[in-house]
Amino acid sequence: MDKIVTSIEISKKLNRIGFVENSLFSYYKNNLGEIIVLETDLNSDYEFICYTYTFQELLKYVPGQLEINPDTYIPKDDTFQKIGKKDFEYGQIQFAGLEMFKSDSERKSSVYIMRYAYEGKMIAFTQSNKGLFNNLLRYDENINDCLAKVYMMLSEEKKLNSSLISHHM
Repeated sequence: MDKIVTSIEISKKLNRIGFVENSLFSYYKNNLGEIIVLETDLNSDYEFICYTYTFQELLKYVPGQLEINPDTYIPKDDTFQKIGKKDFEYGQIQFAGLEMFKSDSERKSSVYIMRYAYEGKMIAFTQSNKGLFNNLLRYDENINDCLAKVYMMLSEEKKLNSSLISHHM
């Protein structure tokens, strides 16, 4: 069951940033003190901990494309550079799309990678206070956690469509 929903750690992080949508499944503490996943029943005899989410439940809150502008960064050699105005002639609007990959590793499990990319290159909108670029890329061994991390990253970057999230923030 734990592979079809977000982990308890990620579910709690989503809850802390205000994402508390109803879900088909939730984490509970049973009478033995064990953490278990069950279908959501808020009248359960077990102690409700938090909702947990499937890939489909989260996907509707993550945009397939993000509008970019000439100040959006893309990788160039060993650093990043702004896209610049050349791709925005005649007032065109450009977008970076959400891409998902599965990387088979030498370890027993696969790693899922999700990023927003423009013309095949990962993008960044901002830099950290240490000058590092905030790449719009996340990865995890659990595809649900990977998508949740993308959601949290977009929340930090203030790139979520407010009409999709205003009812749970």
